Amino acid sequence: MLDSSKMDLGEKSPEDAYSRACLEFSRVNIEEQCFKSGATYLGERPEGPCLSLLYLKQECLIYWPRGEVISANQEFKLSYLDKVIILDYLIQARGTPLTGQAVTYAQLPSGGFYFRAVEQRTIPLLLKSFGNKPEHFLKAGEFFGAIRNSHGDVGITIQAFPWVPLYMAMWLGDDEFPANMRIFYDASIKDYLDTYDVAMLTVSIVGKMIKFKQD
Repeated sequence: MLDSSKMDLGEKSPEDAYSRACLEFSRVNIEEQCFKSGATYLGERPEGPCLSLLYLKQECLIYWPRGEVISANQEFKLSYLDKVIILDYLIQARGTPLTGQAVTYAQLPSGGFYFRAVEQRTIPLLLKSFGNKPEHFLKAGEFFGAIRNSHGDVGITIQAFPWVPLYMAMWLGDDEFPANMRIFYDASIKDYLDTYDVAMLTVSIVGKMIKFKQD
């Protein structure tokens, strides 16, 4: 379900959202959530208990209970939004296996009310940057460790988290129809991120892909 406490996240400061996530993270059973999320518990460090989690194929270090999130790769920058999504994944993960069933954002709990807004913040930007340019699309995906899939004319799977794949599909345009793109998720994503977090994750990934192309 959509978490109503997060619905105005975009209207708050990123610091406020991060503070909320840190507080909730401090209350979890860290070893249990490592098991459910696919994170690795690294044990005690001078800075405190630490765990390792792959986010977009990049190792991130998270310190419990304070919720500090650090990228092990200094070239992979984490925004406050990234840190909030990472902590929310660790908080919410239930350890549910992948179903193999691809769903759209509209098919997620309460997603039908908000999918147009999510679509408008992602699909037009993807088409502007990658429409009918499959080689650019694939190269941007490769930066995040994406692999090819069978969706659309050109499809990629981006492993956002150990148990959260994101599927992107491109249909090439022709004389009759323009290029089109769609984003899908495994149906199990609802057991790892609430619907609002899925929106923010999707927007973040699209933004990173476009920035990669521009750079």
